[in-house]
Amino acid sequence: MVAAVTGPVVQFWDEVQRSAETSLYLQECRETSISENPGNFTFRHGLVFYRGWIVLPVGSSLATTVMKEYHDSSVGGHSRNEMTLMKIRGQFYWSGMKQEVKSYVASFETCHRVKASLL
Repeated sequence: MVAAVTGPVVQFWDEVQRSAETSLYLQECRETSISENPGNFTFRHGLVFYRGWIVLPVGSSLATTVMKEYHDSSVGGHSRNEMTLMKIRGQFYWSGMKQEVKSYVASFETCHRVKASLL
């Protein structure tokens, strides 16, 4: 059986690839890894990895896209911030990720009301 890759998925990975090529932050990661910390950053298929996680540029729309997918979608299930962060950390990293995920999840008032009513 062959699995099909959908349009939005391909577009997302194309955007990740472009960000790896054009982001000043990721260019700095490359330079830092060569000169100061060669073990933490690696480069494969044009992407920057930090300790095995795909690095997203700070402040990019990619981080928001990832948070939406891992929190808002049926995959994410509107999980609490710890679970959402754990799911994201399975694949991605960006500087300030922990606080950004916490703020993102906290912004969903509906999640908090529904979960509180279930207790």
